[in-house]
Amino acid sequence: MKHRGEIREVSNGDVAFGLNLMQHLEEGNIVMSPYSIRTALGMLYEGAKGKSATELSDALKLPIEKAMRHTGFKELISAINATRQDYVLKTANGTWVDKTFAINPEFQDIATKVYSAEASNADFLNNAEHWKKSINKWVGDKTEQKIPELFKGKSINRDTVLVLANALYFKALWESKFNPKLTKKQDYVLADGTTIQVDMMRKGEIEGRDLPKFRYGEYDGVQAVILPYKGMELEKLVLLPPKGTGTKELEAHLRENTSVLPEWFLYMQETKFDRLEMPKHEARKNYNLIPAFKALGIKSIFDPEKADLSGLGHDKFGNPIIVGTAVHEAYIKNNEEGSEGAAATGVG
Repeated sequence: MKHRGEIREVSNGDVAFGLNLMQHLEEGNIVMSPYSIRTALGMLYEGAKGKSATELSDALKLPIEKAMRHTGFKELISAINATRQDYVLKTANGTWVDKTFAINPEFQDIATKVYSAEASNADFLNNAEHWKKSINKWVGDKTEQKIPELFKGKSINRDTVLVLANALYFKALWESKFNPKLTKKQDYVLADGTTIQVDMMRKGEIEGRDLPKFRYGEYDGVQAVILPYKGMELEKLVLLPPKGTGTKELEAHLRENTSVLPEWFLYMQETKFDRLEMPKHEARKNYNLIPAFKALGIKSIFDPEKADLSGLGHDKFGNPIIVGTAVHEAYIKNNEEGSEGAAATGVG
């Protein structure tokens, strides 16, 4: 693929950023898309300067070199939206500009040409509620209605002058589906030691046929298996922490050794499974990202005295431009047929 190096430079930061962000969200299950968050904040970065730009690039793990970053995002978005038959994978970006905001033509040009952002004029000053619903409808349409209300309450209001949003949707069948007749209730131990009953999907000797094969490896006690989706272009990586530990320890290990995942991929071997069990599950989470961003060192963009987002444009009333809203919502479902997921990020 042309520009594969640039795509890798942009996408490589997803894992490191995602692992860093996870520790500042909440306890329990976390559902989120580092790609969606980094893309929305990547657009914002194009209008940031000085300390605001440095904080964003450091936390988001963005390439500093403009040509590398622009080519990487442009080609990555194009690759995600390529036409395919076996599965659905698509992403979209959008910008909404209030009539009181003089947007920087250079920023709008980058948003349109690099991020393929759909540009819309808005009137937040006089009709914020209408435009909030309109943006939520756009997100809902782009995520097959899996995320119908990204912006809630007064997150978009009469003081809003610019909204940036990313949406992502995915749906695929397993290359080898699970037999729903073999799905059984089974004990599942949570991180806090609590045992609950879950629907456990199963493959292997219980099916009474040739044992299934999956790419598998064990590294420092971590068990890793890859489940391919139909067409074999996309895969799901599942990690099981070492016995006697939990997900928190695994996350910490990966944060400290972000290079190990690519290394693990290299050494994973096709392995016959006597039994593979995986919980059938569906989950949704939404987050106010501002506290987590501050914990990651992204602080100045929220401070009227320190924010420098002048590359976005300027408010015609002379007000300082700061980020007042940063929200994310993600949804995932895994069952016997396959997986479906959606994510969206909004910045106001």
